[in-house]
Amino acid sequence: MSNNPPVCHIPPVQPKTQPQPVNLPSVSPVTNPTPGNLQNAVNQLRTIVNYISGRQGPRGPQGASNAPSKPARWQEFHRTEEPVTITDPTSGASVTFSRINQLVMHDQVTGESWTWNR
Repeated sequence: MSNNPPVCHIPPVQPKTQPQPVNLPSVSPVTNPTPGNLQNAVNQLRTIVNYISGRQGPRGPQGASNAPSKPARWQEFHRTEEPVTITDPTSGASVTFSRINQLVMHDQVTGESWTWNR
């Protein structure tokens, strides 16, 4: 027998650090479905998706406030668009937007490129 006291070899549990929650913006209900109101609702939904995916935060991209900015690896090289008009048959209201038919991206590191076609 030894005169040494018993020793526990299990390390103490470290508390886990949790990221703080992000207050997401709300989406206003569309009571009058005019093209402007619908476009506003879509833009509000897009903002929420950008918050959730980390591409945008309340003060810019999430996690990038203290980090040095890095150049984008993939950059847009070329795009082909066409105007598209959607008309409501009952009211006659219409919205015109630009639809992408082809997108070419280049990798700045490897020089690779990929092309997306509609």
